[in-house]
Amino acid sequence: LWVAPTARGRGVGDALITAIEEWASGAGFAKLRLGVMENNQPARNFYLRNGFVAVDLEYEEPNVVCPVVVMLKELR
Repeated sequence: LWVAPTARGRGVGDALITAIEEWASGAGFAKLRLGVMENNQPARNFYLRNGFVAVDLEYEEPNVVCPVVVMLKELR
């Protein structure tokens, strides 16, 4: 998920997460899973604020400069 810098702080990211959650729930999914670069603290904070939990750290991608934090959110 990426939001243009000029639109940040206006609830755009939160609205996108809400729309994704509604779509996923309606499609029968029980949880969302994503990966965020370990050194991208603003993004990690955004996902934590939106109910995601860090569950793992992946190093498997051969061209990844930084490990990826795997995050999950259970859907209602």
